Amino acid sequence: MKKLQQCVVCQIYNRIFAVSLSYERQAQNYEKGLINYFIYMGKLSTPNNQEMNDRKFDFIDQWLPARYTSSVNMILKEDKKDPAYIRQVKNTRTDDMKIIDALYIVAQLNKLQVED
Repeated sequence: MKKLQQCVVCQIYNRIFAVSLSYERQAQNYEKGLINYFIYMGKLSTPNNQEMNDRKFDFIDQWLPARYTSSVNMILKEDKKDPAYIRQVKNTRTDDMKIIDALYIVAQLNKLQVED
């Protein structure tokens, strides 16, 4: 009878231990899944965004007028930046989307004026 009780106790312990291990494994798998998901999304989104920024900068380089900082500040209105910073964003291709978008708009306006 004692052996039977030991086996029952062992079985209960093993089940509890197995359940706790399975929860631990599930947590580890979940963490691995999240890490893999973010790595996957990073690989997907980064090249696409970089390609779009490269296209914008190519357009900006081609069509931006010689004097553009005041026009960019007019577009930015309340969020005006120093002209040196605007030139820095353009020349070093810094990732400041507000400035890049404003530069792109100024380049588009200049293209429309030149082509008409």
